[in-house]
Amino acid sequence: MNPLQTQSVLLMFRNVPLTHWKGCRVPPQNVRLTKTEPFPYPKKMKTTAAETTKETASGIPNVVDFFSLASEKKKAIIAEINLTQQIALTVVVSNGKSLINHFDAGIDWTRDACVILLTAESNCYQLHISLGTIEHVKEILFEMFSIGECEIVIPNSKEFFSSLYKVLHLDISSLVSCDNLEDPVLASWLLNPDKQPTSFSMMCQTAHLKFMGVENDWLSCLCFTKKLMCSLKKRLEGDNLLRLYKNIEIKLVPLLASMENQSLRVKTEVFRKFADVLKNKLHKLEESAYKEVGHKFIINSHPQLRQILYEELKLDEKLPPTAKIGKTSVSHQKSTCESSLLLLSGLHPLPSILLEYRTLQKLKSTYIDGMLSCMTNNSISTHWDQTSAATGRLTSYQPNIQNVPKTAVVVEDYLPNTILGSAPKSCAEIYAREPFISHDGFVFLAADFQQIELRILAHLSDDKALLSMFWNPDSVDVFSLLTAEWKNTEVDKVSIDERETTKRIVYSVMYGVGKDKLADYLKVKPDIAKEIMKDFLVRFPAIDFFTKKCCSYAKEYGYTETICGRRRYFPYINSHSPALRAQAQRQAVNFCVQGSAADICKSAMLEVESRLRKNSDLNYRLLLQIHDELLWEVAEDQLLMVKEMIENVIEDAKTLCGKFCSLQVPLTVSFSQGKSWAHLRPVNSILSNEI
Repeated sequence: MNPLQTQSVLLMFRNVPLTHWKGCRVPPQNVRLTKTEPFPYPKKMKTTAAETTKETASGIPNVVDFFSLASEKKKAIIAEINLTQQIALTVVVSNGKSLINHFDAGIDWTRDACVILLTAESNCYQLHISLGTIEHVKEILFEMFSIGECEIVIPNSKEFFSSLYKVLHLDISSLVSCDNLEDPVLASWLLNPDKQPTSFSMMCQTAHLKFMGVENDWLSCLCFTKKLMCSLKKRLEGDNLLRLYKNIEIKLVPLLASMENQSLRVKTEVFRKFADVLKNKLHKLEESAYKEVGHKFIINSHPQLRQILYEELKLDEKLPPTAKIGKTSVSHQKSTCESSLLLLSGLHPLPSILLEYRTLQKLKSTYIDGMLSCMTNNSISTHWDQTSAATGRLTSYQPNIQNVPKTAVVVEDYLPNTILGSAPKSCAEIYAREPFISHDGFVFLAADFQQIELRILAHLSDDKALLSMFWNPDSVDVFSLLTAEWKNTEVDKVSIDERETTKRIVYSVMYGVGKDKLADYLKVKPDIAKEIMKDFLVRFPAIDFFTKKCCSYAKEYGYTETICGRRRYFPYINSHSPALRAQAQRQAVNFCVQGSAADICKSAMLEVESRLRKNSDLNYRLLLQIHDELLWEVAEDQLLMVKEMIENVIEDAKTLCGKFCSLQVPLTVSFSQGKSWAHLRPVNSILSNEI
């Protein structure tokens, strides 16, 4: 059998503003491209169309301008691509950085770039995108992506498609055949999820290959990609990860690229109003702190706070014998962290002032000022990282929009004092999500999985009592049912406090939280918290059995798995250090539950997108994934139709998990909608009001 022919295609783009967003019928703005200037390649790579392209002495191909070639030569190259069985793609910018060997999050892969095509015969062609060539570039790309039997290898494929989407205004989700897409970065991460790939050589190490080329030479790396991907796929297959890789992680790539190029509309004036309120309040808190101490100090300085709290005020000496101030991990000095301030808060006004100051300062710096710094044209878009969390969760960055607080922060007495004395009474509710609003004619639609991690725990532990609760048709709130079962009482007699206690115990057991942390939350002694947990586990023994089974499995095999076969390794599970061993045990249980929830949510994203795309008349776009919640923007007149379609997909466990397992619990979703992200209301209640 002849060896596989390999084409390596390097796509590089000039800076073009993003204007298109999927589904909402907004036409893209005119693409403004200037006359292409020569791309600054190293001299050894630069050749002209008249030269015959051959490999250099080092085996690295030369580069020729594709559009300077004769028409017949271009046709021959396209014909050659149609016959190939593998194509490798990457992005290279004019400073020589490439997605294949540079993993920096801050690089703009759409700026000062051009397109390059490398054929199996060591012919390397650059395709500059300009006003005269943009349509030709599109045709070539569509030609490549339409080859049914061709394997397309793209390191850092999400960043690649995100750049492609911006510069060519392409609908990536329909362009790429994910059945043929391969990404060595995703493959490497799945094999070693605690070590996010940060270099080409790191991927080679994961593949058990020795790369003899120069890592800074992107073309040298690209020529090695075929061998790298082949080795990684063999390892994926050997670890039973190939199905997860192909059916979830790879298929997510075009969708994440599309989401990354969506933006949320924001009200700038709301951000600025919140910023002013917080600025005034922070200033008043500083003044209050100075007054309580008797002199000014730097309120964010831990050494100065340590001096004031423990040497001037000597608050630690006033604590009861059982309460002790923690020490810093590096210098082993008395800590000024939140838990220490909470211990001291009843002894002097200063600790409470500091706690409020820190809460409001983080709110202002991260979720108000931080968001304003990321805003462009009254909109904010985030980036999605597929490989940073070992549990398989997606994370957002620049900005981290997943962590924007859902609940309001109440700020009182924030108006500055007047010349005549104290300021009038004032109170403001800061909803960090309030500035995010839908476009005209559209509404936000949120789908929130209900108790998904507890449902997974019931499935994995096979606890009959828990399973029966989820299948109970009259089950309104599972934590109330759980409390009633545990306390042997009626559901309607369960108090809010009892429900919250049960909820905290469940998650403490699920994630290995010790008796001390549970005691802090329940405001009881550690011994009492221990007895509460013990009593709960006696009532639901299968949960305790499951956690022990996870730990013993991890000890024997070194890893645990999610319901979709995702693995995480725990090198310290058999450590002689009790602290390291206990941490590994907690992580082993946490990964099974949280990782399985991540698998289900990713599968839901894919299946819903697939279902909605079948109706070309729908105006929608998926904006955010917040772990167990998905947020769309939907045309107002299509809200009910889209909601029903999403519900049918997500609540069908067979559709979401059928390729991997058969869930023993139903999946339920609550839907809410609204014009502001902060003020979403249940869809059903809104319908009732309209009727």
